[in-house]
Amino acid sequence: MKAFLLLLAGISVTYPTKSIPVHTFSSETEYAILFDAGSSGTRMEIYQFLASGPTLKPSDILELSPSPAKVEPGLSSLADEPSQVEDYMTPLLESAKKTIPEDKQTSTPIFLFATAGMRLVPKDQADAVLKEVRKLFNNKEKCPFMFQDDNDARIITGKTEGIYAWVTVNFLVGAYRSKGLTYGSLDLGGASHQNAWKFNSSHPDIAIVDFAGKKYKIFARSYLGFGQDQARERYLGVIAQEQNCAENSECVVKSPCHNKGFKESLKFGDQERVFEGTAQVRRCRKVIREVFFCHLPDVQKCPFYDQPKLKGRFYGFSSFYYILTGIGAVCSDCENNKVTPRKVNLYSKSFCKKDYDDLEKNPYAKNQCFGGNFIYELLTEGYRLGLYRKIRVTNSLNGFKLGWTLGAVLKNTDIMKE
Repeated sequence: MKAFLLLLAGISVTYPTKSIPVHTFSSETEYAILFDAGSSGTRMEIYQFLASGPTLKPSDILELSPSPAKVEPGLSSLADEPSQVEDYMTPLLESAKKTIPEDKQTSTPIFLFATAGMRLVPKDQADAVLKEVRKLFNNKEKCPFMFQDDNDARIITGKTEGIYAWVTVNFLVGAYRSKGLTYGSLDLGGASHQNAWKFNSSHPDIAIVDFAGKKYKIFARSYLGFGQDQARERYLGVIAQEQNCAENSECVVKSPCHNKGFKESLKFGDQERVFEGTAQVRRCRKVIREVFFCHLPDVQKCPFYDQPKLKGRFYGFSSFYYILTGIGAVCSDCENNKVTPRKVNLYSKSFCKKDYDDLEKNPYAKNQCFGGNFIYELLTEGYRLGLYRKIRVTNSLNGFKLGWTLGAVLKNTDIMKE
């Protein structure tokens, strides 16, 4: 079991050009703070570690519930106003101060890892925002926590995000105690989508992961622009263009991926038009396939053309969970949901047939007809899964929210060392 200390400190990938320092914990009961700076907001995760060492298990960690735990919109919204970073982050820092005992604050590592939203920001603007974050974290009067290195506030690559998610899943299911059985991860965010899984063939997107004393070849890839929010905006722009409404502000765009009865003004890019739902699922899926999925050898136009077919067991989370619970394909109180493309097909069609007036109490309903059909096409056209291929979909596992943040904390601290 001592080899388990290699879980994340032993992740080795071929692409980093600079080694990242690892934070050292000073005693058994410690804390760690991670800010997940996503496309729609920045969420703060605080973990309390009740034990340490190579036999660390999920029951040794508490996922705390600070309030507030999230600020909106995303950090990328400050690209033109980096001086606003302090005002933006202060509510979360004050929340962390109230959550973590004062005598533990100076030994509590603090991280901010930005994902797809910041990847879309021009480099000079992103650097300016991160410079302000580092300046704030280095100010001990305003941020008493342990900020050791500029790399503790950075944009992480989609590939790194996928690996962190893979480690989170396999730590929570106890894969290090099994005989090499692991789960793959499918993370559908707002701006990007990641997949990571054990892969024994050669491929440019392979990372070598040391896990429980064994080396695993992990395929990890991120698809920028394939998160739910970005994909939906792209769809809106395409159908507006097809109907010659992109330049006509008075034009009403007919949307096959919205329920009948829906008629609202929606933004896409720097434009805004009125969209009216027609609930034509066949047409909706045809547009999605043409815009997002193909298999020709052109990386720019067909990003899934060389995506290996998924093998093994998988957990899908984030927007997989939110969309599929919204359309009724997944139980919101269950951790062992299993869905198939066939089930997504049936439930997305059924949901899209509903009149929007009957869904108005659900604030997310306007996104779910598109979302269900996008997930169906992602599974069948992107990943080429058979209709009866099962994937577990949940938002939590063993009491923890599923995502990449726990894996990131384990990777960037030495909590699993003796």
